[in-house]
Amino acid sequence: PKHQLHDKLYLFDYQCTCQNQLMNQQKTALHNLFDHIPVMMLQLTSNLIIMGVNQRLLDTFDFQRGELVGHPLSTLLAPISIQQLTTAIADAQLSKKSIRELEFTIESQSRESIDVIWTTQIVEDGGQFTLNCALVDITRRKKREQDLEISEQRFRAVFNQAPIGIAITEVNGNFIEVNPTLTTILGYQPSDYQHLNFLDITDADDM
Repeated sequence: PKHQLHDKLYLFDYQCTCQNQLMNQQKTALHNLFDHIPVMMLQLTSNLIIMGVNQRLLDTFDFQRGELVGHPLSTLLAPISIQQLTTAIADAQLSKKSIRELEFTIESQSRESIDVIWTTQIVEDGGQFTLNCALVDITRRKKREQDLEISEQRFRAVFNQAPIGIAITEVNGNFIEVNPTLTTILGYQPSDYQHLNFLDITDADDM
């Protein structure tokens, strides 16, 4: 009967509408997650054209979305990093493995250099490759590492050039390191201190 056919068509149309609504909700949820995740995200074509970026990346590098989407990755990455990434992507495509934790320096619009750790998942669909990339800003960490290295270099210069004897020991008095001046004062060879304790060179009256 016609009314039964009409009911079936209505039910089918209703089911399709519900499925479309669900798909749209899921798409919106994924888009919101992509845009607001607290890690910089970037989507690329296989020839390194930018397909999508999230808000965290735009805020970090001071770009507008339209300045990046549809443009080559060289808009964002310094030339030396482009070369490194191109090589890494070629290797990853051959081995069908993801790219993990490559360090790059990226230039922002204000020409400020930002250090990042770059991880890429390569997705293949019908022979076409899409690159889903996550970037973690490590600029502050690199700055702390550089500051620590400078501090260590300064300490080493003072330690080696000091006109007085300096020794670094363990809590129990075993020597870890002595400076050249102390070696000269005591007359031992540097290798001798591996078998000496601070008490071995201390006068009994001073204990």
